[in-house]
Amino acid sequence: TEVASAGFNLVDVQYIDQVNELPDGTKAMVWLNEGEGVTQSFIDKVTPFLGNPKVYGFFLVDEPDPTGQYHTQVDAEDLKADYDNTHIDLFGISAYPVRTGTDTVDYDMIDRTVAAAVESGIPVSQIVPVHQTFGGGNWTTNTGGKYVMPTADQLQTMMDHWDELVPSPEFDFAYAWGSQEGDVALESSPEL
Repeated sequence: TEVASAGFNLVDVQYIDQVNELPDGTKAMVWLNEGEGVTQSFIDKVTPFLGNPKVYGFFLVDEPDPTGQYHTQVDAEDLKADYDNTHIDLFGISAYPVRTGTDTVDYDMIDRTVAAAVESGIPVSQIVPVHQTFGGGNWTTNTGGKYVMPTADQLQTMMDHWDELVPSPEFDFAYAWGSQEGDVALESSPEL
């Protein structure tokens, strides 16, 4: 309800009672954390939500990693095969450029990330921009630095990049509303 009052109409949830408690006009994107295909675990997680009119869709897995360096390894060919065979509708693409270890914010990171997604075969029409709305805490970057909570101007610049690259997305995703790793997040940053 707090999220809805902040202007959001699609929220990520994990449990059926969270879906059922959503206010009218708000839909759920159900977080599954399932990247291994149609396993029994997948079926067990999805089944309670089927047919619920408040469910928009399912968020299968966060940041699959074809290298295995940062997350559980997911082979690039398997990702493509899963996409081809399961009819994944949308791909959340994240680039979080506001971080320590640089003199300036590398907004072109967004451009490079979208270009890589398109080059790998993801149509722009299926890209969901994931906006950086967190910083600090225990999150570390791929270069060993820390993420920094963007200012309102920095967030606007990031959104401008996304708008130019993905002009009419199905929806945008703000990561994250609440603190997860001791970070500052959107819920405590009303200026954003």
